[in-house]
Amino acid sequence: MIASPKLWLTYAWADNDDRNVDHIVGKLRSTGIDVYLDREQLRKGHRLWTQIDKFISYPASVDAWAIYVTRNALESEPCQEKLAYALDRALRARGGSFPVIGIFKDRLPREIIPSSIATRLYVHLSDTNWHEDIAASLTGAPLPRVNDPGPVGYELKVIDNERFLIAWPRIGYWPTAAIAFPEGVFTSTAMREKRPDRPVVAMTRFTNGSLERSGMWNLGERRATVFGVASDVFTLGGPFDSIIRFAVKLPSYKGRVAVGGVAGDKFLDLVELDIS
Repeated sequence: MIASPKLWLTYAWADNDDRNVDHIVGKLRSTGIDVYLDREQLRKGHRLWTQIDKFISYPASVDAWAIYVTRNALESEPCQEKLAYALDRALRARGGSFPVIGIFKDRLPREIIPSSIATRLYVHLSDTNWHEDIAASLTGAPLPRVNDPGPVGYELKVIDNERFLIAWPRIGYWPTAAIAFPEGVFTSTAMREKRPDRPVVAMTRFTNGSLERSGMWNLGERRATVFGVASDVFTLGGPFDSIIRFAVKLPSYKGRVAVGGVAGDKFLDLVELDIS
């Protein structure tokens, strides 16, 4: 049996507060890569980069090193210095052929990408096959998908005594966000005079912990069959991503919803939830 390649994944732990990194790990493991995470391997109270250096410098530990980097980290001088140090140590210890892979959340200007990564493989999460590109650079038997939280992040949140469903794409963005309810439960702003018995869906944006109170409205309404159920679909123009999130006011609703993105007539990353 061929051993699965071992990939060390380094990232800022705050970038996984919403389990976005867990989603990345799930995608990589589904291609046959054995992923080692900083938070699982490093010891608390010890110097971070010294421990990373120890793991990536010895051939028996890992076969490749991947770095999940946000724009903020690359534009921070202390982070750049630490990253450059670790890259230099890894390449000196393992040689120039040692795979160093950059995983970038957004498309970044070439000039801010460290040269040690820019001259090797790096991927953007907005590319559909980013995980397959990484797998193609390594070899190994497939591993089962492990603990992948799915493409949509979401939470129920009470803000100013009102309950909201907050949703966002873990990777990439939605040009328009959508939420679907079973047919006949809610109505849109445009149709409320014809359907006075139904509450209007209130949707807005949620950014950096705050609601955009001035824009609680909805863009459109249409009928569709969603996950086999006749549904009313309500949409709000974006773009939406992991920073600018989609928020829907759900004062007392309990039951099934589907939430995700829309591009034209196509649903993106649609997931079904049970709101209780």
